[in-house]
Amino acid sequence: MIVAIKGGHNTGKTAFIEEVVRRFSDMSVVVIKLSGQDSIDMEGKDTHRYRMAGAQASIIVTKNETVLFSKKRNIDSVLSLARKLMPDIIIVEGYERINEIPHTLIVDMEKDIDMEKTCEQMAEMMENKENDIAVFADGHAIPLNTFTRELFHKTIRAMLSCLKGGDGGHVEIFIRGEGRKHI
Repeated sequence: MIVAIKGGHNTGKTAFIEEVVRRFSDMSVVVIKLSGQDSIDMEGKDTHRYRMAGAQASIIVTKNETVLFSKKRNIDSVLSLARKLMPDIIIVEGYERINEIPHTLIVDMEKDIDMEKTCEQMAEMMENKENDIAVFADGHAIPLNTFTRELFHKTIRAMLSCLKGGDGGHVEIFIRGEGRKHI
């Protein structure tokens, strides 16, 4: 489920998102914050130097955090990256062209927001998302109707059930395109 938060400066977006994350603490939530800054990676640091040398991305891992730095991406590729974490909820804040987001729910902070009603609406929408499946090609979501979604889900699950260890709840399948060069 994608929730897009819109609203001007000082309209309570951050406080609203914090409260939603707290209320859905038993679920996996990813928040995407789009910033107006040019970069948060620091020039001269290893992560920056690797990318300047041509790396598609650099990842720094500390005792408490993991941070991914990559070249500027469009909203579809950022959502695709977030989906790889298989969250129950993805919250997007700060994206001005909100209509480009394949959202499930838009929350307009400049209108009166009823936290209880919004959270109830989100919970109901998530209850209807069991056995969800998403298909992406080159980072773009491919829309699936109910029949196709169910067909993919049941077919893949049936094939995996024949494999040792294939009974898991979360499944990822990656198929790389042909023509990749390997060194």
